Amino acid sequence: MNTHGTASVYAAALCSNSTVGGYDDWYLPSIFELHEIYYNMAAISTTAQANGGSELLGLYHWTSTEITQTHARVVSTNGTSVTDFSASKSNSGAHVRAIRFWTDF
Repeated sequence: MNTHGTASVYAAALCSNSTVGGYDDWYLPSIFELHEIYYNMAAISTTAQANGGSELLGLYHWTSTEITQTHARVVSTNGTSVTDFSASKSNSGAHVRAIRFWTDF
């Protein structure tokens, strides 16, 4: 899921059209959700891998938080801090990390 270009392959569409693991309720996280995911990266990676998923790496990831029609927020971590910035939607350098709904227990 690291593609970008036409309307059919935008990050949000890649997520909402995904059926990974037999689930069809995937979506592109907001900037706030991705910050929470990064802050809990070790626990989430362990759980994801235990359930057949992949490790969460400290890469640049698109969020569903739009700034303008042409720019959205991208979040990154270096393992110790989390940063975010505005990026052009035509930039294909960021990764797409789909998530499913969860609740805090």
